[in-house]
Amino acid sequence: MTTVDFSCVSAPRTEYTLTPLGEGLIETYRAVQDWAEAHVSEVLANRETYDRTQGR
Repeated sequence: MTTVDFSCVSAPRTEYTLTPLGEGLIETYRAVQDWAEAHVSEVLANRETYDRTQGR
């Protein structure tokens, strides 16, 4: 789903790009991101409750 290109020059770097298959997931990923941003306070509250019940 990604393409990796390694460059062996004086300052090595790696470039990642989405393949067409990976690009097909952009809309789905954005929907999950929107949901997470809309529910962040609930997620954090539930995490705290869980951690308290687990003695963390």
